This record gives sequence, structure tokens and C-alpha cells, in this order.
Amino acid sequence: MSRMKIVDDSKLARDGMAYKRAPKIIHVYNKKRIGSIGDTVLLAVKGQKQKAIIVGCKNYNRKGGIPNFDTNNCVLVDDQNTPLGSRVTVPIPASLRSHPNCTKLIALATNFV
Repeated sequence: MSRMKIVDDSKLARDGMAYKRAPKIIHVYNKKRIGSIGDTVLLAVKGQKQKAIIVGCKNYNRKGGIPNFDTNNCVLVDDQNTPLGSRVTVPIPASLRSHPNCTKLIALATNFV
């Protein structure tokens, strides 16, 4: 279970980051069960379960064009992959433009890496 930093401006994100425990990954929705950029995960935020999309990972990426980040970042989404917030506060990788789940997320982002 990895700790994440929620980088949107929704109310649950602000309260979850100020809470005494950091949000943690409960489940990764892919075949490998290891999360990477663009994967959908289930988070435990302030005692609630919430879906999120990973927009930044600390792990080393062997693929070219995918940047490494100094924190694990994610954006909260609902069941239709619509972001709960109206703004993303960190730059997100440009490689997310090719992911089918992230089209609404790309529309909110202003900075790309």
C-alpha cells in the first residue's frame, strides 16, 4: 500500500491531505497489480473509499518519454472517470494524452511535462 498525494482542488482532496493519515492505495485496477502513470486505483481517503487516476510516480520508468516525479500524485475521479475537482495543481505527463480514461483529466490540466 503506497501513500499518495492528491493534487486536485476537490473538498475531499483538501480534507484528505490535511487529515492525520495520508491517502493510501487499496487496489490497482490492472492485470499486473502494480500502479503506474495513467492507471486507475482505489484509495482510502479519510476513512472513505474513492477512485483515483495516478498522474505521477516515483518509480523509475524504463520507457522513454515518461518522466519521474519526486512524489506519488493522483487525481480523484468518480465512476465515469470524471474528475471531482475543477483544477489540477501540478504538471502532468504529456503521455496521458493517449490514455482513453484521461480525456476529461487532460481538459483540466494547464501544465504538461
